Amino acid sequence: MRLEFFQEKNYDTIFINSHSLSYFHFDKSGKVLKAETYTIDILNQGIFQRENLEKGIAALIKKHKLTVLGIVLNLPNILYQRITLPRSANPYEAIVNYLKVFFPLSLDKYTFFYKEDKYQLAATISNFNIVFIAKDIIDYLLRIIEKHNIIPLFIVPSFDLIYQYLITKPLIKFDQEYIIFFIESNMIIVFLIKNLRMEKVLLEEIDLEKVDLQ
Repeated sequence: MRLEFFQEKNYDTIFINSHSLSYFHFDKSGKVLKAETYTIDILNQGIFQRENLEKGIAALIKKHKLTVLGIVLNLPNILYQRITLPRSANPYEAIVNYLKVFFPLSLDKYTFFYKEDKYQLAATISNFNIVFIAKDIIDYLLRIIEKHNIIPLFIVPSFDLIYQYLITKPLIKFDQEYIIFFIESNMIIVFLIKNLRMEKVLLEEIDLEKVDLQ
């Protein structure tokens, strides 16, 4: 998602990582005015630590007196898929019908978000970038937000913000292909971008002591 409305005001964001929460206070130009990292296990051996997540978010809300908050998920269990469908007046229904047939996992366990690719528009077909996030994570986040009377600005995967940053600077060109690696703590994000289009995104948790990044 593009974050144009932030151009008019400062905003607070929490990045949820596997083993930490990172808090950032941005000004309207996107400059970081305040930052803090709160070390705490959110995912441990693939198991979602609900109590730890609420404990960490509650601590940051209290300390920084937050009332409006954006949440960025930087977790390994976020999936990405790109699909092409005939153009439809009801794209959501068309996507659901497609996923019921072709999505290899249980669709009931995931919340998905979709966005039409504006860089490859056609009269008869639509290309969609689809993000799948475990439903229990989204539902639990919403319960925490409601419990602490927080107004949610957005919940997005980290690679969406990185992609927007790359194309709006601009750091990548329309007529080239790129494979891009981002390493943040113990998370690696790999992009395959062709002609400003995300073709594939992989999010993996890595052990820097065991993985040779070369």
